[in-house]
Amino acid sequence: MKGTKRPAKKTPVKNAKNTTAEFAGGDKCVYCGKPVNGSQKTVAVAGRITTKSFPLCSADCKDSAEAYIAKDKKLKKYMYLMVLAAAACILVSALLTNLGLLMYFGLALAGLAFILFPYPISMFETFQRRSIKAVTLICRILGTVLIILAAVFAVYA
Repeated sequence: MKGTKRPAKKTPVKNAKNTTAEFAGGDKCVYCGKPVNGSQKTVAVAGRITTKSFPLCSADCKDSAEAYIAKDKKLKKYMYLMVLAAAACILVSALLTNLGLLMYFGLALAGLAFILFPYPISMFETFQRRSIKAVTLICRILGTVLIILAAVFAVYA
């Protein structure tokens, strides 16, 4: 029996990759938040299991949404790494009480992460509540506030 191989088991694949696009309906443009009329464009977002398409109001929004999705896929991990590094700085400075400047650096690093990489959403279905433009604006405002707070705390510390 030496040298013979057992036949491979063929088990059905759970959650096989679906190549068809499902339409995630909505009455607002996923990029700008304006109401969508009947002649809408769509943008496809490939997930782990299915690809969904979202409504858009114009060709400009379609181009902008596709650019955002491409940057999101490439740059989201850097945002998460910067926020993790900022959290580590804040944690270390909280444990070692004499390192206030490290805490302010961590706060500024988190703000910088939100300004440079405004990609906090992990599922694109969330953009049916808040548009991509609104989420980007909120991230940039939050980042600016964090950097200003870090500067104020560092000056008055």
